[in-house]
Amino acid sequence: MDGTVQKRSLSWDDLLTLSTLARNGSYAATARALGLTRVTVARRMRRLEEALGYALVEERVGQVSLTEAARQVVATAHEMNELVAAIGQQPPPAAGLSGLVRVTAPEGISAYLLAPALARLQHAHPGLRIELHASSAVLSISHKEADLAVRLAYPEDGNLVALALAPLRYAMYAAAGTADPHALPLAGYDRAWDALPESHYLRKHYPGREPAIRSNSLAAHYECVRSGAACALLPEYLARLNGGLEALAGTAPLEKPVYLVFHGAQRDNALIQLVRRCIEDALCAALN
Repeated sequence: MDGTVQKRSLSWDDLLTLSTLARNGSYAATARALGLTRVTVARRMRRLEEALGYALVEERVGQVSLTEAARQVVATAHEMNELVAAIGQQPPPAAGLSGLVRVTAPEGISAYLLAPALARLQHAHPGLRIELHASSAVLSISHKEADLAVRLAYPEDGNLVALALAPLRYAMYAAAGTADPHALPLAGYDRAWDALPESHYLRKHYPGREPAIRSNSLAAHYECVRSGAACALLPEYLARLNGGLEALAGTAPLEKPVYLVFHGAQRDNALIQLVRRCIEDALCAALN
């Protein structure tokens, strides 16, 4: 043995975690942004420090600060991310791709963002067939129930690749021109969905007020708001796409992480990667 310290290889997930920590300033906020636990965030930072061989964070009461070396790493990681994004924007092969790709995503994202984009993609590639499963139910990629999934939590399966996209931002909305929007009844999810962040948001910010209208459908919430019958927590993209809504002044925002997930074995599958690029472009354009 020559006494040389063997460094670990760098993980892109660890670099992403450091970049997110730089923006959020604490392990807890970073964990919420990435859909991880605080322990996982801290473990990734220790692993990255071991891989690089120097300290990245300095912990204080409830907060962490980055070392100068860490700030340089974050800047380099940002440049790498821009390079990867540029590569992802390269046009797909013009022809010759055919086959079935199964996509699963939550209802609103499927209907309002993915369906139009995937229809245009299929028109450009007549041999491509797409199944779009619009549901919050988690179809298994590992068990080949889906090829691509848009998920709002980081997958635990180590065989899956999860690309972090722009966050899904929410706000409370009412129909434009409503005289007293704060006095409107609330529209919310039914009780079977009480664990959703959206349901928790209403309980936190409207204590003692039960939703007068409950539905497990985002489209139903939107129609209640558009008609002037209620106010509801809606994704910002929905308000931008359809118009006629106004965000309620003085209400807190809500953000949820968005991941585009596929199996690591499909990295070189040209058909699946063609659809992946289409989904990534559509979501980044709508959510940024």
